[in-house]
Amino acid sequence: MDSQSIAARSRRERFSDQIRILQSLVPNAEKLDTVSMLGQTLEYVRFLQHQVWQLYQGVDPELVQSSDMICEKWKDFANANQQAKMK
Repeated sequence: MDSQSIAARSRRERFSDQIRILQSLVPNAEKLDTVSMLGQTLEYVRFLQHQVWQLYQGVDPELVQSSDMICEKWKDFANANQQAKMK
């Protein structure tokens, strides 16, 4: 193998390792293809940003999750986070 092929293989392996780590951090991302998983990750980051914003505004996260105050878009993530807390 030439050095260019070895470098390309090394990059692909590092990329795959990082994708696996990312999949483990994002709820429901394990069964998605890479592009869909990256989209799911973006949505999850937005969800987390929304939660941080609510905390800074003084909104009780438990109240938000148990009411209709939470945006429909974030309900899957909120439910996944709630289930993860129960484990």
